[in-house]
Amino acid sequence: MKSIKKVLSVILALSLSLALTACMGNGTSTKSAQPIELETTKSSFKGETIKIGTIAGSSEMGMLTLTEDKIFDISRVDDSSKLSELLFSGKIDIAACSLNTAAELFNKNENGIRMLGIIGISDILVVSTIAEAKSLSDLDGKTVCVPGKGSSNEIALSYALSQNGLSEKVRIESSASEEEILEKLIAGEIETAVLSEPYATAASNAISKKAKDEGKNISANTLANLNDEWAKATPDAKLASSCVITTADFAESNKKAVSQFLASVRDSVEIINRDPVNMLKTCIEKKIIPESVLSSDDKKADSINGATVESCGIVFIEGNEMQKIADAFFSVLADFDADSIGGKLPESGIYFSAE
Repeated sequence: MKSIKKVLSVILALSLSLALTACMGNGTSTKSAQPIELETTKSSFKGETIKIGTIAGSSEMGMLTLTEDKIFDISRVDDSSKLSELLFSGKIDIAACSLNTAAELFNKNENGIRMLGIIGISDILVVSTIAEAKSLSDLDGKTVCVPGKGSSNEIALSYALSQNGLSEKVRIESSASEEEILEKLIAGEIETAVLSEPYATAASNAISKKAKDEGKNISANTLANLNDEWAKATPDAKLASSCVITTADFAESNKKAVSQFLASVRDSVEIINRDPVNMLKTCIEKKIIPESVLSSDDKKADSINGATVESCGIVFIEGNEMQKIADAFFSVLADFDADSIGGKLPESGIYFSAE
């Protein structure tokens, strides 16, 4: 397993490097990630820091430069289900979660949640090492592993299966995180999984490398892009994967602090998409990506196919555009699986307003 984790660390980091390089486009590069200068929030925020909870992945990467200012304290959990407990207990002030989780928390906690912005619209892919599997229809009688029960990945898969008449024919199994699923795929413990980018690309590359090293003919095929499956049935609703939320009390009592958080995330996403190489180095320094990626294999990055800027999904959408995207997403889920959003459409009060 140690060798597998080593391969995984290298391949995932390289895939992230290419994915972020694709995100850069022709933008101007900066020499290093600069701390974001913020005005003091002491006049409106009683705490010394704004505590943010997230899980590893594109959501944490989107807030990467916030770690360079003392006002922000970002902690990572290994299971997204723990974030709501931390949020309501006051141990964190802001949390990254799926949109359906935000709606469910709003409906089940006396409208006590505010959505601050959408931070992820990454491609969500079904990948499989089953040689004969080429599409979703080939999963009849199979098991598919998803990261986190009730996650965006599970919602997207369930919806796609229902649209293809496979809801009762495919078993869905939950795992704690995408990193755990990657290890299981590479080790051969599972055959099919739903992964968002850049994890899907990392899985494909890692499995191909392992097969080559062992002289085996094994690969990870992409059976479906669940964003495409979603768009076929709901062309007016984007498959938004993650957002940032806070409690209503915190939002109403600390509007200046929240507004500064939003401005910082906005700047962070811009910097990441402008300078992905330095952002990758910062990821390593912050231990978001293992330090072992700085090996001789890093020189082979040009030979790896990374995800495109669209599949990276590192975005920040707020205000009216956030509400438009989220409302359309919630409307689809209200018809498909109302329980996933707390039994009903959330009221407009779920959306944060700085006014």
